[in-house]
This record gives sequence, C-alpha cells and structure tokens, in this order.
Amino acid sequence: MEVLRVLRQNWLTRKPSDAAEPTTAILGSIVATLTWMFWNDIVHAASWMPASAHQVFSQHQYWRLWTSLFAHADGGHLISNAVLFIPLSFFLTGYFGHLFFPLFGLFMGGMINVAALSTMPAHTSLVGISGLVYWMGSAWLTLYLLIGTKESLRRRIGKTLFIGAILFAPQTFEPNVSYVAHFFGFAFGIPSALAYYFVQRETFKRAEVYDYVFEDDDDDHPSNVIDAIHRFDSTADEPPFTIH
Repeated sequence: MEVLRVLRQNWLTRKPSDAAEPTTAILGSIVATLTWMFWNDIVHAASWMPASAHQVFSQHQYWRLWTSLFAHADGGHLISNAVLFIPLSFFLTGYFGHLFFPLFGLFMGGMINVAALSTMPAHTSLVGISGLVYWMGSAWLTLYLLIGTKESLRRRIGKTLFIGAILFAPQTFEPNVSYVAHFFGFAFGIPSALAYYFVQRETFKRAEVYDYVFEDDDDDHPSNVIDAIHRFDSTADEPPFTIH
C-alpha cells in the first residue's frame, strides 16, 4: 500500500479578502482624481506633482517621489496604466493584505522613482504610476511561483515567463516613455516578494490542505486502485496509520 500526498488547497485557491474591492475602487479613484487635478492645474498641481532629479536631489522636494506616481500625461497614459493597476491592486490586496499593498507597494513606488531619476537628465520630469505597476506585476508573478504549488514547478515557471513577456515586455519603443522606471519596478518586485514570502512562509504553509490517497499496489491489478481518501490540514504530522 502506497500513500500519496496531493495538494488540494493553498493560499491562492482561497477567496480574496472582502476588502479587495473597496480598496481597489478607492485607489483607482485617487489616481483618477489626482490626475484630473494635474491636468487642470487644480491648486497648482501641475507645479508640485511631477518629479525631476534636480527637484528631488538638489532642492530636496522628496514628496515628488510619490506625487508624481499619481500624475499622467494624458488619457491614453492613464488608461494604459489603469488596465494593469486595477486588477493587480485587487489581487495583491485580496491575497496579501494592505500592509503589502498598498502600503509597502507605494513606498516602493517612491524608491523606484529614486532609482529612475538618478539615471535621467536633471530637469527632465517624470510622471506616471507604471514603475509601480511593473513592481506589482513582478511581485504577483514571484509570489505565484512560490505559493502556487498546486501546479508543477515547470508549469509555474512556464506560465510566469509567458505572462510576464506578454504583459510587461515592451512591444514598441517611444522616446517619451521611461523604460528604466519599468525596469527598476520589475527588478525591485522580485526581492520584495521573496522577502515577503519568507517572512510569511509559515502562514502560507498553514493554508495548505492535502488529500492523502491510499493506492493498492497489488500486481493483479494493471492499474492502481484508490482504496480511500482522507483529507487533512498540512499542519498534521503524518496521515493516520500551499511616463512610466
């Protein structure tokens, strides 16, 4: 008699938090409202929202690292970022909580802008949330790769590479787009997710539920016959007997 342990449920097969929808709606509304303020120069937003290397590093106007995330050049710029920002906000908040996103995510958005501005001309302005969007996508794909053990490692790697290439590899190159912000966003997302995973690893493991399948190895049977199935939480020790 052989006992096989088959993963039935893990952290990512659970229902997302009920807070995901209202949080995503609030974040989307904030981005849209602040972008509208930037376009119409409400309370002089066009002067205090964008970020340049000179303003941040020489004039020490550090708030621009975050206000620039919420300003967009035009409607196309806003929509192109919202297409990924909204669903990724829902999934990151729904599965990993407000501490990881939006709190830690927004902090990292500012750090991404620090890295991007350090490579740009002193008086070139940076606006847009896509650096953060790339961080969100990278973090989600990394956490899926680590937690989604219901699928084989080869399948997870294949899906991660395919989705990453489709959604985040540039299809065209435009001179006014900060691809370096995209690069830093995606690059920073991987270690951020790794650190979060190892801090929360025991929590993720406790969410795993397994089926223990007992298979008959009798030679008289050309294929194995399942005798019984018992379900146990993974904490059980053994069976009886988861623009920019």
